[in-house]
Order: sequence, then C-alpha cells, then structure tokens
Amino acid sequence: MAEGEILCFPALQKSVNQFIEEQKNKQTLSKARRNVGLLSEFLKSKQGSRKIEEIHSQELNDFLTRNFTRIMLGFVVQYITVGNAVIALLSGLLLHFLYELYPGGDMPPGPRLTNLPIIGNLLSFDLKADDFPSAISSIQKKYGRVFSLKLGSFKFVIAATPEAVKEVLVTRSADYSGRPQTYYFRKMTLGGKDIIFGDDNLPWKYHRRIFVSAIRQYVSNIPLIEERLSKSTRKLLNLFEDEKGEAFDPVKFITPCIADIISGIIFGKQFDTGDKNVGDLLADVESFARSTEDVKAMVFLGFFPFSKYFPFKSCEKVVGYILHGLEVIRKVFKESEKMFDSTKTPEDLMEALLHARNEALAKNSGDMAAIMSEDHLINTINDMFAAGYETATDTLSWAIGFLVQYPHYQRDIQAQLDEVVGRHRMPCLDDRLSLPLVQATIMETLRLGNIVP
Repeated sequence: MAEGEILCFPALQKSVNQFIEEQKNKQTLSKARRNVGLLSEFLKSKQGSRKIEEIHSQELNDFLTRNFTRIMLGFVVQYITVGNAVIALLSGLLLHFLYELYPGGDMPPGPRLTNLPIIGNLLSFDLKADDFPSAISSIQKKYGRVFSLKLGSFKFVIAATPEAVKEVLVTRSADYSGRPQTYYFRKMTLGGKDIIFGDDNLPWKYHRRIFVSAIRQYVSNIPLIEERLSKSTRKLLNLFEDEKGEAFDPVKFITPCIADIISGIIFGKQFDTGDKNVGDLLADVESFARSTEDVKAMVFLGFFPFSKYFPFKSCEKVVGYILHGLEVIRKVFKESEKMFDSTKTPEDLMEALLHARNEALAKNSGDMAAIMSEDHLINTINDMFAAGYETATDTLSWAIGFLVQYPHYQRDIQAQLDEVVGRHRMPCLDDRLSLPLVQATIMETLRLGNIVP
C-alpha cells in the first residue's frame, strides 16, 4: 500500500489529499511572498536601480534593433515627401550660391553663378579644347587675366599678369605655397609624403630642409662630381663619334648617359643602367613620362573626389608606375641603410640624406621619428631621381636641337672652349666664369625649352 493511501474510505482519502495539497500551496505561497520581499528590497537599493536601468536599456536597444528599419521607413513615409525634398534641395542650392557669391577675403572675380556643387565651374569650360589654357580662354576674356574659378572641390586663382605672378610667388608666397591634395596625388606619394606634390606643412618643411642639406653636403665634394660627369661625357662623345657623321637621334644616347650620372649621384658609383633595380626604376620613370594623356586624365579626375570610387584604368596605370618605383627605391634604401657609416663623408645623395636624417633626429625629440619615416625618405629619393633624370635629359636634348638649328653658335662656343680649356682635358666647374657663351646657352635653353611634358 502506497504512503498516505487509506483503504475502504474513499471520502476520507479525498479529504486527506485536499489537505495535503492545501499545505503544499501554503508553503509555496509563503516562499513566494518571502522571495517578493527580498526582490523588493533589492530593487530599492542602488544596485537594483542600476539593474533595472540596464534591463530597460537592453530592452530598448533590442526593440530599436528589431524595429529600426520599420521606424525609419515610417519617418520617411510621414515626413519626407516630394515637396519637402524639393524644398530641401532648393534651400541647399541657395545656401551654396550665397556662399560662393560672397566667398570672403580678396578673391579675384570669376564665374560664381555657374559654380555648381560637386563639379564646380566645369560647365563654363570649353570641354572640346585640347589643353587647360584653351579650355578657360572664354572665362579669361570675360574676367581678365586674373580671376578665380572652382574645378570639382578645388579653388584656383589664375594669374597671367607680371604683377599678379609676383604677388602669388613673392608677396603672398605663403598663401600659395601648397599643392592640391587630390586623392591620386596622395595615393602615389603614400599619403602626401613627398616634396614635389606635398602640402605646405611641418613634415614638408623638414624634408625640404633635409633635402637641401643633403644636396649641400654632396655638392661640396666637387672632385667626385667632376669625375662622374667627365666619365659619362666621354662615354657620350664616343657614342656620337661611332655614328661616323651619319644622321642619328642623339636622345637614345643621352638617355642612358644621364641615367648613369643620376644613378651614381643618388645611389652610389656601383649603380648604373646595368643594375636591375636602376633599370626597373628607369622603366617606371620613362613609362610615366610617356603617359602624358593618362597623367592629364589623372590630374583632372583628381579634382573630383567621387572619382576614386570608379576604376579608371588611366589613373590606376599612372599610379602603378609610381608605386612600383617607390618599392624599388625602398629595396635599395634598406640595403644602403644597413651599410651606412655615419663617420664617413657621404659619397652619394642617399648617404647624405641618411646623414641629414640622423642629424635632424639627434637635434629634435622622439616625435620627429614619424616625420622622418621610411616612406618620407623614399619619396624624397624618388623626387630626386625622377626630377633629375627627366629634366636633365630634356634640357640636353633641347640644347642639341637649338645648336643644330643655329650652327654658327656651335662654332662660337667651340672657339671659346678651345681658347679657355683646350683639347687636352675636359672642362671643369672652375672654368664656368671663363665660358660666358656656354653659360648663356644653358640659360637660354632653360628659358626656351619645354623641360617638363
């Protein structure tokens, strides 16, 4: 017989079971009341209040997460109507035109009313023109030779009078010393860490100072410079003589000779066009220089920030040349840094740059380490190589072209060289003051020749 079971007395058994169930319910109720009391005391405490806030906050976050889309959609349906959208758009345009009509400062006049958001004064340009001066010729006729305009998100001041140019370059040089920091310029300089395209800020000033210091240290070693120049000059003359008076293109001989000179000056005497790294770097520079139309497209598209979201092949190609060249320089730089001896006189610009970098770090706090980063230094070296190689090659090519056109000047220059230097040695830097015709020819070539594509 089971516990609590009474035989033959069903009524009594039912009463007993009811009594037992009531007792269980009383115990449960008492326990529940006790738990409620404890919970009430806990909730009245600070810890309990914080717990309630946490629960409410979590419930609110869960509610918003589940219903955010529904809430926003309801807001859009209720408040953002076609009429409201038109009003907001017109208000934005009105504020934009008011800002452009009264830009403040002393900005020159320009086409203010055609300055639209995102594209600027693009609609005022002659889009069929072949170059920038032709594209803005109609604007220049209307507003004169000094005017302002906006292309994409960037403002320009066009100065075409001697007075305006002097004001820009001399009187207010600090206001116009920077460069437009477009997306593509920043990408191909690892974040604006070069000198040529860099903005006028603290890192730019320090690296320009280091660059000038490195140049001064290197050019102070005049015998080394003369040795390298004389060696390449003899090589070039031999190549010309091998043509035996036949017609030929001198540029194909000038290019490798200049590359040898620039490579030796920057990387050291062991580097020339026979070195794979120099060959790769030279190929990148030449590819960049030949991609004139692609460079123009990249510069133009860079003024429109939204262009970075589109895969323009011309921009990717041009930036790719620069980035690959920087990685080649990084490889050479790391090798040179391992062998660098700060106690020796620099024999190339890379050593001079490392020496100047160490001096700058020694004189300043540890915060300068970020400014003197490897990215900054390889960009500076790339500026040296690209600018030095391309401009020197073009200058010499123009000089030969002018002398071919005016052979009587050739005879006058040769007569002066024979008189001052003779034919038993190569000219040296000390002969410059005694060779005014050579000096004048160089200056006139720089004035007339189109050195940069």
